[in-house]
Amino acid sequence: GRLPITFMENYAKEADLKDYKLPGRTYLYATKKPLFPFGYGLSYTAFRYGGLRLDKRTFERGDTVTVAFDLENVGGYNGEEVVQLYIGYPKLPMTMPLKQLKAFSRVYVPRGESVHVELSFKVDELAVWNGNIRDFDVFTGDYEIMVGGSSVDIRRTIDIHVVGTEYDGLDLNNMIPAVDGT
Repeated sequence: GRLPITFMENYAKEADLKDYKLPGRTYLYATKKPLFPFGYGLSYTAFRYGGLRLDKRTFERGDTVTVAFDLENVGGYNGEEVVQLYIGYPKLPMTMPLKQLKAFSRVYVPRGESVHVELSFKVDELAVWNGNIRDFDVFTGDYEIMVGGSSVDIRRTIDIHVVGTEYDGLDLNNMIPAVDGT
């Protein structure tokens, strides 16, 4: 199994428990190494991740991003790996997750063999709240794709460019609901 939450070493030191934005308490926003990360699990074998491959590097709304790589079992036993794909958002002047899980798959790999793996997600899943239109929106920028065995065990990365809405900042000429004040 894999952990569905992050265990920090000391929650009292990590963040104010009254802050519901959860800074530092989930893999989405943690800047310190956790005791046990999101997606953590043990195995009786070891895996080597091959280089990431994409059919293209620029995407737009409606597209599907498919990341392909080879997963090799370099340990002494047959085993399963839960391969996890995280996305890192472009730098914007708003609170954004440092990384976010977008796809995963449990893959069986016999000892000494390699398996071809493909993980996919839709560009529309990169949407975040846009206070100007009061709806979710995909922003233009360079996004980092990270693949590995947990939220901190990232083995391979590759960048993609997404063409979406240009972020111009929050329009202060309109009334801003409290929910948009991030």
